[in-house]
Amino acid sequence: DTYTDFPRINPKYRSRKHCFYWAIEWFSDSRSYASMAVVKYDVCTGDRKRVWTRKDWYPSEVTMVPSDREGAAEDEGVLLFVALDGPSDATSLVGLDASTMETVSEVGPFPRIAFTTHGEFYPGM
Repeated sequence: DTYTDFPRINPKYRSRKHCFYWAIEWFSDSRSYASMAVVKYDVCTGDRKRVWTRKDWYPSEVTMVPSDREGAAEDEGVLLFVALDGPSDATSLVGLDASTMETVSEVGPFPRIAFTTHGEFYPGM
């Protein structure tokens, strides 16, 4: 069994019908609590979840930064989070395409940051 925590939706869809949410998944390999992933669920169609994971990496809560394009899809944007690389004890800032869950940007390494860190994005700051 897997478990999710820290769910997030596109902030433009707060208090509105939405189909997608992103979360942290524990036991992503169904064996180890230390096996973590960032997951995307489509609750409208029930489509198979999409996953970002790396062995021995520990992602923090994601922040969904929506596209500012007029008419953008609900899942159009970037997911930002820090992830701790366990073996190297270093952290990277990771950006994923929120639709495909593919890495679009990664910077680091930085000194270790706790992987359950909460975060928020404020446009224009």
